[in-house]
Amino acid sequence: MSEWKLLSWKSLSILLTLILIPFIISLVANYTTWLRTRDEVEITMKLDGWITIGAIQGNDISDLKLTYKDQAVGNAMKVSWRLINTGSKGIPAFEQPPAIAYPRDLKVIEPRISETSPLLKVGRQPRVLPGLGWIVVDSLGVFNPGDFIRLDVFVLDLPASEISANYFSNWDFVVKSVDLRKRIDLSSQVHSTETGREAQLIESNMWLLRSLAFGIILFAVVNILLLGRVRKEMKL
Repeated sequence: MSEWKLLSWKSLSILLTLILIPFIISLVANYTTWLRTRDEVEITMKLDGWITIGAIQGNDISDLKLTYKDQAVGNAMKVSWRLINTGSKGIPAFEQPPAIAYPRDLKVIEPRISETSPLLKVGRQPRVLPGLGWIVVDSLGVFNPGDFIRLDVFVLDLPASEISANYFSNWDFVVKSVDLRKRIDLSSQVHSTETGREAQLIESNMWLLRSLAFGIILFAVVNILLLGRVRKEMKL
C-alpha cells in the first residue's frame, strides 16, 4: 500500500507541476503582451472583397455594352477595402491622412465610403490623385480602437486576365501619425473587429491550451512509466 501511496503523491506532484508551469508561463506572456500593446497605435488596410463586370479580356456577349460618362468601357471592377484601427489607442489627428496607393497604370474613378463604425465622423468623400496613384481619405474624426471605414474603389479597363487576392499585392497604404504602425491584410475577405492586442491575447490563450494538452499527455506517459516501475518492485 505504501508503494501505491508513494505513486499517488508522485503522480499528483507531477500533475500539478505540468499544469502550473504552462499556466504561469501563459500569465507572464499575457502580461508582457499587455505591456507591449497597451499604447499601440496601428491601422490595418484589409481587403474586403471585389466584383468584376464585363469580360476582363475580350467580350463573348456582343450585345453587352458598358459606358462611363458616354465613354465605352471594356470592363469594370469594384474593390472594397477596410481601414481599421487595430491598435489599442485612439488617433486624434493624422500628420498625413490615410491614402491607398494603387498602380498608376490603373484607371480609378469615384472612390466612396460605403460604411463606417457608428460614432466615426467623416468630413467628405475620398478623392483620387491620379498623378500619385493615391486615393486619399481625409477629414476623418478621432479614429478610436475598433473604428473602421469601408472604402469602395472602382477600376475601369482592367489589363489583367484573372483577378485574385494576389492581384492586389502591389497596392500599398500611406499614412503618418505619431508612433503609428501600418499593416496590410490580403489573407481573408472576412472582416474581424478584434484589435491587434485582442488577437495577440487570443494567440497567447491558444498557446496555453496547447501547453496544457502537452502537459496532460506527458503526465500520462510519466504515470505509466511509474506504474510499471512500482509493479516491477512489488514483484521483487
